[in-house]
Formats: sequence, structure tokens, C-alpha cells
Amino acid sequence: MATQLFTLRDLSAALDRVGDRVKQAVSALAQEAAGQTARRAELAYPVGPEHWRKGRRVGGGTLRASVTRGLPRAFSITSGGTPVPSAVVRVLAPHVHFYEDGTGPRFDPTRRNAARGRAPAHGPIFVRIAIQERDQMLRAAQALLDQPREL
Repeated sequence: MATQLFTLRDLSAALDRVGDRVKQAVSALAQEAAGQTARRAELAYPVGPEHWRKGRRVGGGTLRASVTRGLPRAFSITSGGTPVPSAVVRVLAPHVHFYEDGTGPRFDPTRRNAARGRAPAHGPIFVRIAIQERDQMLRAAQALLDQPREL
């Protein structure tokens, strides 16, 4: 008499276990990519001189300090109820576009149209870093999925 070594129930349980391990590994990759994006963005922005304005110290790394990492407001859930791994990295400084995009010639109309110069464009620093880190994460996830697994 033949005995069944691997039933459909066993196969389903094994697939669930493999799926959970893969989801956890991809989640770890996503969190690491978010952390690396935040670290690289912080290092890419300059630290300007500190000065006093209206009795308080301002400047000196506001762009760097405004890089934040967190979770999105809404996220996706798989059919099994597992949340899809995601993270959000943002630069919250209101003047980040001046540094990345630059400005045209500026004038101060209250001071006889005094020329205030122009800010040079440094390019989309944050976007470039985010694209590179996401691409690295996706390549690592693809390599993870390509590995042979035993059920």
C-alpha cells in the first residue's frame, strides 16, 4: 500500500511559510533602502553657516535636518492580510527647491531694487539618490526571488 508523503495541505502550508519568509526578507530590503536613502540625502545637502535671527540661532544644516523617514499614510495589503512593505523618505525643508532648482536673479524692491544675486542649481539630488537606492533594492529583491527554495 502506498503512503502519501506530501499532501495538498502540506504543500499549501509549505507555500505559506516560504511566502512569509520572502515577504519578511523583502520588507527588510525596503526598510534598509529607506534608511540608506535618508542617510545619503542627509550627506548630500550642505551645512551652511549658523547665524542669529530675531534672538534665535538659525541655519547650519536645516536641509540635512529636514530629511525624514517614516511610513506612508495608506499602504497596500496582500490577499493573505500581510501589509506590503513600504517606507517614505522626504525632505521637509521649505527651501529645498532653491538649492536643487536654483533661482533667477533676485532683487529687493524695498532697498532700491538691490541685487540679491542668484542661487545656482545643484540638480535633483534627492530624486537621484532615491532612484539609485530603489533600483538597488529591486535588484536585491529579484535576486532573492530567483534563489531556489525547498518546500
